[in-house]
Amino acid sequence: MSRLNKRSKSGWAGIAILAAILCFPSSGCNKNTGPDKANVIVINGCGTVIDVYMDEEFKITVDYDSSSTLEEIDQGTHTFKAIKNGSSLVVAEDTYEIYDGFDFNWAVDGPSTILVTNQYGEALMIYAGNKFLGELQNGKSEHVTEVPFGLITLNAVRNGETSILATTTLDITEVKEYEWTITP
Repeated sequence: MSRLNKRSKSGWAGIAILAAILCFPSSGCNKNTGPDKANVIVINGCGTVIDVYMDEEFKITVDYDSSSTLEEIDQGTHTFKAIKNGSSLVVAEDTYEIYDGFDFNWAVDGPSTILVTNQYGEALMIYAGNKFLGELQNGKSEHVTEVPFGLITLNAVRNGETSILATTTLDITEVKEYEWTITP
């Protein structure tokens, strides 16, 4: 899953002026986009290193939990693809209209989901590690979305208690829907 957000360049005018004052031409500041150009900032939150392709051409590698910029992108419709580094596994693929006057953020989130089903016999509080995800009524199912690659531990607890009634650890290694059914 991913999302693209636009930012108006004019909204950043004060920052751009300050940056122009503080940056010398040889200091390594990012180039300004030219006419009919835009920048795309790729934000990697998917849990693994990704290779980024634009219109089927390799552009950059982005480490997990970091970002990198595709500079001077021509206006028009472009297809962006994030592939798990060292594999052919497509993590995200999106097509966007790029137009002058805006820079874009392309956030590549965790590509997988986990379907949690409560068959325990009572409502349970669901946690991913120490992060509370929500209450799940008995006989109901809910999705945990945007799950990044790697190990994730889910815990089920009675409301108002701290002792864990059920737990599972899943190794998220591919793009798919994982499942956890909670039973007594």
